[in-house]
Amino acid sequence: MIEEPVIISDHYSSIFGVLRHSSECNKLVILIPADIGIRAGSQRIYVQIARALMYENIASLAVDIPPNGDSFDNEPTEVSENYKEVLIFSYKRYIDKVIKYLDTNFNFNEYILLSFSSGCIPVLKYAEKNNYSKVIILSPDLFNTNKLNNKLKNINSGFSWLYETCKRLMQLNLAIINELNKIIDFPTLLKKGRKSPILNYQQNDKNHAVDIFNILAEHDKDLNQNQVFWRNYFRDGKCASYTERIIKGADHHFLGWYFKEEVTRMVGQWISGILSS
Repeated sequence: MIEEPVIISDHYSSIFGVLRHSSECNKLVILIPADIGIRAGSQRIYVQIARALMYENIASLAVDIPPNGDSFDNEPTEVSENYKEVLIFSYKRYIDKVIKYLDTNFNFNEYILLSFSSGCIPVLKYAEKNNYSKVIILSPDLFNTNKLNNKLKNINSGFSWLYETCKRLMQLNLAIINELNKIIDFPTLLKKGRKSPILNYQQNDKNHAVDIFNILAEHDKDLNQNQVFWRNYFRDGKCASYTERIIKGADHHFLGWYFKEEVTRMVGQWISGILSS
């Protein structure tokens, strides 16, 4: 098993990552960060998972999501008033490029998608619409309306200066958007022009039922909401199977050596189990 850097480039973007594989590997786990994450994952958890999978002869690819880490993306962004829609479509564009690279250069016969926090819903939607059968989600973010405020409030009080900086930047960003909306009627502009690829993607009725493995943290503030949402998701027939595990004592980021070990162990067990069944 070898570790090697990869660069996935086109006219608009360059995506940097680390591929771990061998000639005997035919399954690959794509480790996809949260929307502001990098290829190492939160607290380097993706590095730990990827290297553990190497011992099980399972390949993995961890990549920076543009514009974070070493990756960048200058592709024009579609306009939408819905943050969730924009995020889901940007993940689609990003994962499309990664899988095209893998299909062109390797012979893997199955991809398992794994993501964390705000990356979970976009990655699941991608799997459902592109016939990928297995998804692992870690501390999924359900995009509640108070997401931005909660993220700001959760910043450690010892870094109050960072909190204030983030808050002021967000306020400035909203002020700029409000001024732009006075000048340009974006919704009308979209209706007059071609239909947005974001809306095309969201309105596509094609949904493939996937196997979901969900690892939650006991002290995540959204634990109860997550449990209700995902259990109903399975009960309503929206996924093929649903397996849930809770890491006792862990926070949303699984901060701490022991908690990362537990996540890594659970991921490896679930993958080994479904691949042998």
